[in-house]
Amino acid sequence: MEKIDGLACVRKMETVGNYISIDNFKELVLESNPGMSYYCKINSPLSSVKHSIYLVIKPFNNANQDKILHLYEKIKKNLNIEFVVYPGQIKVFNVLHSCLKLTIESNTYIKDVIKEFENEGVIFVKTKKVEPYTSLVNTKECIAISEFDEYVFKDDASNEIYFLEIPYQLEWEEFKEIEMHIKNTFGYKDFETSLISIFKGNRFREFIRVYVKGGCTCESFQELRNKFSSKIKMD
Repeated sequence: MEKIDGLACVRKMETVGNYISIDNFKELVLESNPGMSYYCKINSPLSSVKHSIYLVIKPFNNANQDKILHLYEKIKKNLNIEFVVYPGQIKVFNVLHSCLKLTIESNTYIKDVIKEFENEGVIFVKTKKVEPYTSLVNTKECIAISEFDEYVFKDDASNEIYFLEIPYQLEWEEFKEIEMHIKNTFGYKDFETSLISIFKGNRFREFIRVYVKGGCTCESFQELRNKFSSKIKMD
């Protein structure tokens, strides 16, 4: 059984807006699926909807994304909390900004993470009102997956995330057109996707990452895989 792990380039379309908090951040803090953090607090059935926090920072070039990862490794030793930070890029008012994608055990600690990065010289964009909008987000994330079936891998840390290997990197518009067709013809529509590139063995391996809320039976996922395969040349 093949295993793949490493740093991956992730492309995903997100609906984002201001993260509303009693902390009244001076920095621009966005969340995907705006308002979902409210349902998490009251333990609503909607609390299982995935959402991420994005901290918008002054533009960094690609080389400095490595610096962010090194700072994260240093900062996590200073904070006694569970959190993960990945560097990325997001458009705000049609201007491309660097950002920190944050996953954290409690949003009450966001201010502590911001303070630590500020102490390391990272400059955050000042807050402004941002109505919900859709943006393509590019991030660098650590991935660990294991072979599940032919061309199919499963996330080692989640039963809800699968990876469909494809032979070449898809352009985003081409990918979304394929996904839209599948969602219109496939009975099970409750899944989210993103494009993943992992550099392994002196070459890039390309994947479609599929998040299926609540997991998926092998038969259902195989049907979903076949839908993608019929639209992408797999050889």
